[in-house]
Amino acid sequence: MGFSKFPPFLLIICGKVGTGKTYLARHLAETAGFIHLRSDTVRKRMFNIPLLSHSKAKLDQGIYNPKITERVYKKLIEEASLAISKNKPVVLDATFGKKIFRERIIALAKKSKIPYCFIECVTPPKTILKRLRRREKTKEVSDADAIIFLKKEREFDPIEISRKHYLKINTDSSIKSQKDKVLRKISSLIKVKKCQE
Repeated sequence: MGFSKFPPFLLIICGKVGTGKTYLARHLAETAGFIHLRSDTVRKRMFNIPLLSHSKAKLDQGIYNPKITERVYKKLIEEASLAISKNKPVVLDATFGKKIFRERIIALAKKSKIPYCFIECVTPPKTILKRLRRREKTKEVSDADAIIFLKKEREFDPIEISRKHYLKINTDSSIKSQKDKVLRKISSLIKVKKCQE
């Protein structure tokens, strides 16, 4: 049975810069029919910036200042709410580095009475820096680089979510292994919800 035939749910792919969030989210969307909502895309569309055009704004300035980031997450959650209202499963792709943003998406899930799960992507710093250097040479929506990674790493609030709604994935593993683990987790949450109804 395809995931699109299940009730809507929220899958939050989160983690530090360069940990492979978008790669996993994109594969899940293609494989299981998720609506893929990415913060990098939302941010650039809000300001009519071509997706593959790199912003020259300094860290925490321009389209990356805290007030703009607040608006980006608000818009991201609004788009998730709209997709849920259409009975669509959603994968949110963003760092969710601040506890307040996680609390808001949890509130949406509870208000909508749908299952949710945070998938934290992790990988060694050496791998992250290698990926970011490679990204600089390609056309990519994200503007994150090594400097941003080193600063944002220190600002990432610890994730304190119950194991029922949380899974940590090492993105050094194969994409098939990552997807299988995530889909098993989601399947268990959907079964639990069905049993409770």
